[in-house]
Amino acid sequence: MILNYPGRKGTPSHPALQRAPNVNLLLGGNGSGKSSIFKAIALGVLAPVIPSSGLKAEYFVRRTAGEGSNTAASVQNGVSSGNRVPSESAEIKVDLLLEKSDTDLPQPKTIPGQAIIIGQAVITRRGDVEEIATAHTDPPSWDGIYENNSPSFFLAAYGAGRRTERPEGYSEQNRTPRYQRVAGLFEEQVGLAPFTYAYLQLKSRGAFENARQILNALLIEENITLTEQQDGLDRPLFDNNGVLLPFNALSDGYRAFIGWVWDLLLQISRVLPYNATAYRLADLSGVVIVDEIDLFLHPAWQRRVVDQISQAFPKIQFLFSSHSPLVAGTLEAQSIYVLDSGDNGAVIEQYDENIFGLTANQILTSSYFGLSSTRAPDAPQNDLVRLALSDKEEDHQSFLRRMVKDIPQE
Repeated sequence: MILNYPGRKGTPSHPALQRAPNVNLLLGGNGSGKSSIFKAIALGVLAPVIPSSGLKAEYFVRRTAGEGSNTAASVQNGVSSGNRVPSESAEIKVDLLLEKSDTDLPQPKTIPGQAIIIGQAVITRRGDVEEIATAHTDPPSWDGIYENNSPSFFLAAYGAGRRTERPEGYSEQNRTPRYQRVAGLFEEQVGLAPFTYAYLQLKSRGAFENARQILNALLIEENITLTEQQDGLDRPLFDNNGVLLPFNALSDGYRAFIGWVWDLLLQISRVLPYNATAYRLADLSGVVIVDEIDLFLHPAWQRRVVDQISQAFPKIQFLFSSHSPLVAGTLEAQSIYVLDSGDNGAVIEQYDENIFGLTANQILTSSYFGLSSTRAPDAPQNDLVRLALSDKEEDHQSFLRRMVKDIPQE
């Protein structure tokens, strides 16, 4: 599958996108492999440094009963497919189309534009123990990944169990900075940076005001803004319909969304020059993964969240997953990938059916979700619905007569 990324030029088989051109959305039922694809991408991109990052490999290799084969996740140029490999190992191959992180951002090494390098990771299982070994091509092109503070190879990932930690006892020890940014995909106990902790770091780096502007732009229709005011505990306060509140007093929905966005802004600031006000946080290029982008969001917010994020970070390539028809209905068919689980692993498809702008009911009964009806399974069927869904011509005529009869007469 060809993933969309900022600046991608259209082709006859894959025309340029008009909406959210830097967004890719994965759909699929529970257990279809969405999270596995995200993990494979993270492992492939970070291949050279992942063995020493602090990641403990566990249950990456699929267990099978007796002899058989395992399916490896493979992402090439944004292309993902399944390859059969022995059940004792899983192989990940990622072809990365590289750009310089940004032409005006200083880097330890310059990455040539449009260069392709290959990241490979092989996870081998011996009994109940799994080990990760990596190999990669064109070593000079990887130089930036070995620098913790380099903007090269920027990747951040947020799992479906994401939550913002409290400051007490929070630690980023025992994990390299690059792995820390994706650890929530692999370890459910790893939380996001505490809001106040991130605020203090953003402030010390001269990036707080820029971060506040980006966050408030994403919240503009939610009647909530991050202010410059603080309470007695040096916590920044939110104006929620005229009431000033600290982050931990906000609703679950606000904290779930603000938490990962604020963490992302912190991670971006860490690879930009200290107090370099000339560099905006939205100028950084990279890849960001968010599992269940609609987590805790009201339907009204689901209808606009993807477009808002796409515009707020135009140089970031986003990979989202969702179970929401409202989220799916904001994207063109070329941005949506549907996963299904087969005997040999995940099957990934793109459909020709366009669902942009359709109602939730229409989307749920489309090929993307495949529901035969959005009604409760045991709900009694309305007589008019029965006539409309009938395959008998006389029932259709009866339906039309009853509809005309109910039209008010002038």
